[in-house]
Amino acid sequence: MPDELALVVDRPSPRTTWVLDHILRGAGFRAVPAARSDVGDRPHLAYGGPGPAGPRGAWIREAPDGPAWEALLDGQLDPKSHGARIEHDLVHAIGELLTDAVNAGAGAEQLDEHDRLRHEASWAARRGRGGSPIADAYVEFIGRVLASTTGVTPRPRWPDGRRACIALSHDVDEPDRYALLRQAVRPWRLRRAPRTLALEALRLARRRLNDADHDAYWAFPELVELEASHGFKSTFFFAVTPVHARDGALEDVHYDIGGARYRQAMAMLRGAGFGIGLHASYRAYEDPTRFVRERRRLEELSGSEVLGLRHHYWHLGPDVAATLRAHEAAGFRYDTSIAFNDRVGFRRSGGLPYRPFDVTSERPLRTWQLPPFCMDGNLFYGSDDVEAAVRTVSDLVAAIAAVGGFGSIDWHSQASIPRSVEFRSWGIGYGKILEMLASRGDLWVTSLEEALGWVERQDRELGAAA
Repeated sequence: MPDELALVVDRPSPRTTWVLDHILRGAGFRAVPAARSDVGDRPHLAYGGPGPAGPRGAWIREAPDGPAWEALLDGQLDPKSHGARIEHDLVHAIGELLTDAVNAGAGAEQLDEHDRLRHEASWAARRGRGGSPIADAYVEFIGRVLASTTGVTPRPRWPDGRRACIALSHDVDEPDRYALLRQAVRPWRLRRAPRTLALEALRLARRRLNDADHDAYWAFPELVELEASHGFKSTFFFAVTPVHARDGALEDVHYDIGGARYRQAMAMLRGAGFGIGLHASYRAYEDPTRFVRERRRLEELSGSEVLGLRHHYWHLGPDVAATLRAHEAAGFRYDTSIAFNDRVGFRRSGGLPYRPFDVTSERPLRTWQLPPFCMDGNLFYGSDDVEAAVRTVSDLVAAIAAVGGFGSIDWHSQASIPRSVEFRSWGIGYGKILEMLASRGDLWVTSLEEALGWVERQDRELGAAA
């Protein structure tokens, strides 16, 4: 086919094939395997041996290089004038980043109390690269080299000529500020931690007496209207396992999604074309069957298919690989839980959607990873500076757009509008971020479900090069 590349791999392996598929799909190229002797003057990409297999090809040297190609990341290389030979092993580098092999040596002291890697302990932070989209910069560079050396025009990465995709999402953690009070009328529901929860209920009861707006955290109608005014959609992650449930943990939510008001809210979201995902309970990873039960209950209550999930507290547990395998077994089509909790940026140094490679089974999993790069708390835990928050997000969005990438924003539903005193600056900040995204004109801003649909179509049309 005229838009097709030949792919030459001197020493194929399941992981190498996975990375090359990610590169080619991300760069917009279709490829088929070929032997060096069969390439001739066909456009091609070669990985491994002495160089390109023919006059219309690019070559990536196979070598044990480190994950950071400093010259490229520092902007010293121009892909249009670089030539066909890529001397740094970007295939190995991308594999090390997306499998998180670069952080494999992290000990317990480098994790927080919820088993999450602290940003300062990460490979990227130690190299002074923060959570920048390093892997995506490599994909972008290879794509430009291929376009200039092979003459093949890549397919558009995002619809309507948009440069990048930003997905909006909301964790529904506390839509009802006084949900615990409603549970306290049934004292047995406080059994998980009776003293702690009773004291919290008492504090809320006192606060409620002087609260002029008991519903300040119920933001669904205003939030849908706000995002729709910019032509955007988003995904809402609802929890189905509260603290008082049999499988609940003290960290889980206080609300009960079985109430009529929640069903009405989800019907409204569904009718507006917004996404509904599962906010997996804090200890769901301990028993893979919980994912199935939680997903099934949310589908029954929401009246819609649940395609993806995000873990409460980003809590994937100590064995992340096992949890990712459980996502696949439960039938989820995407997860968006691999993130930093204490800083903005990509946890695995890449934002382009990928299917995680499972080293146990030596294959990519079927469940896509749609990486987040920003949570509201990353910006506002220690500051109320709205303008600084917007600048931080704007700079990261610019970095994502520069490499044609993807990233998800996670803003808790109760903090997405400036209605409550506690989250006023958070809500103002979110509104200004939406304005910034709308002003650029080169972004596709949508829900995780719509982004996934595009990614899956591209994957089917471009195919795998295995």
